[in-house]
Order: sequence, then C-alpha cells, then structure tokens
Amino acid sequence: MKIVSGKTQALSFFFVTLLLCFLLHIPANAEWYCAQGSSGQLNDPSQHNTTVEPKLYYAWGIGYQQKPNATNWIIFPVPSIALATVQYLIINLNAVLGGDIYVDRVAVWSGDAKLVSDITVNWSGDNIGWQLLDLGAPYLVSSLSISLRTQTGDFGGMLKVYSLCADLVK
Repeated sequence: MKIVSGKTQALSFFFVTLLLCFLLHIPANAEWYCAQGSSGQLNDPSQHNTTVEPKLYYAWGIGYQQKPNATNWIIFPVPSIALATVQYLIINLNAVLGGDIYVDRVAVWSGDAKLVSDITVNWSGDNIGWQLLDLGAPYLVSSLSISLRTQTGDFGGMLKVYSLCADLVK
C-alpha cells in the first residue's frame, strides 16, 4: 500500500470537489467550508469507553471509542456565512477495524432549528471514507452544525472523524 503525501491528498480533494460541483450543478459562487474533526463534541461523554482508548482528540480529528451497546451523538460546528444556503455536505470518517460502531443518522442544524428530519445512513466498516449528502433542497443557514448518531453492538468500537464540509452559497 502506497502512502500518499498531504499535498497529493489536498490536490485530490480539490479535484474531487470540482468534479462533484460539476456533476451536481452546484452554483459557481458556492464555497466549501470545512470543520476539522477535532471540533466535535460528544452529546453524552459517559458513553466514551476510556478503559480502551482514553484519548479523544488527535491532531487529525476526533477518535471516539464508544462503549458496547450504546448510542451517542457527536456534534460538529461548521464555519458559516450568515444568510447563505446549503444543500450538499461531505463528511470524511472511518471506523476502526475490529469494532462494531456505525453511523445511522445525520442531523443538520442552523442555530437551534433542524433543517431536515434526521437523514438515515448506514456508514460502517473500516473504510467508510468520504460520504456525500444531498439535503434535497437549499436551506438558509445562520450557523451550521452537523450531528452524527453513532451506535455500537456487543463489542463497542472507535469512530474516527477527519472533516465535515458544507457548500455554502451566498
């Protein structure tokens, strides 16, 4: 397996973003705003399994080790432009091999108003990678946040979240 440099990853992300904008017909004045994964906050910190992995925040993002048979939400604020619209989100995450953690719902908020009802997803495994979400229509936002609901089975598991991005159109 070849390890790719940060410069190559950045160029790849740039070209993938351009391709997505072209394919999804995102307006030319759309700008992607991203939050690094370490900005995430746990809704219920008591679900963090500190006996297995005491560290939560890393230089690359958040690595959340959840207890077995538990549910939690991780909330991420995304930098926003006042009175911009958002329709597309991109999330980069992975589950650690050997656990049984997965993301089954995504909620998108503007301030204290939920933009859409919880979006059902099925993100699991050790190679989840980049996920694109289409909210179905543009929504006006004042302050954007994305919440991921995590579930675990009998073994618990670790979820790694690297970045969350939104296309904001002014």
